[in-house]
Amino acid sequence: MTIYDIKSAVESTEGNHFYFSRKTMKFFGQRLRDFKVNKIKIGVNKGNFILYAPSYFDGRKSGYSVKMFVPETKKLEKALESDLIDMGLSFLIRSNL
Repeated sequence: MTIYDIKSAVESTEGNHFYFSRKTMKFFGQRLRDFKVNKIKIGVNKGNFILYAPSYFDGRKSGYSVKMFVPETKKLEKALESDLIDMGLSFLIRSNL
């Protein structure tokens, strides 16, 4: 699954469509191609996806945007720290607020 697939799925549901809006992404200095997508292979969230991209404020990197995509509901949720650790993405934990 690509970030473009996720964006399309999220925008087809109510409540999450602002995450990928032009205005939101411009504010954080992001483009869709900046996002990385990793499938969760173990644990309670197996089959879901972690997506993340650097966030910028005033032209300087300020952290990462981090979310979990749930294909069954087509919604974005907060990523669990245990999933990030299991996937070797522990550097994202501080950004996952």
